Amino acid sequence: MKGITMSKTKQVVENFEIDVKPVPTGNILLKDFIQSQPGKKSFVQYQNSNFTDFEKMYGFLCNYQVCEIHSAFIVAGAENALSDNDAQEQIAKFAFEIVKCNMIDILMATGGELSNLFAKTVEEVMKGGV
Repeated sequence: MKGITMSKTKQVVENFEIDVKPVPTGNILLKDFIQSQPGKKSFVQYQNSNFTDFEKMYGFLCNYQVCEIHSAFIVAGAENALSDNDAQEQIAKFAFEIVKCNMIDILMATGGELSNLFAKTVEEVMKGGV
């Protein structure tokens, strides 16, 4: 992913490159994401919804991928780009595409852990552990 144009401020961020890999092969391990505040909030968001199990997992993976993209921006020294709402929308769309295009590989790598995670209650996850 190269550069981002921030439309609200009409500011252009210098071109930079970020290295984004599909989860869980990037900077953030699934176990670490599950234990993080964003991971716990994502779990609660989807666990308490009326979505199908697949939709819950897909949404959770997209949130995980967004965190991975944010991590890549920080590693690239471009964390200022993360404060723009338009950039956040582009990142969410990019995360959705990454998960969609790599779903089989992601499921092969995370399926067991995700099954265990979504079998737990919100209280168990908030206390910690998969």
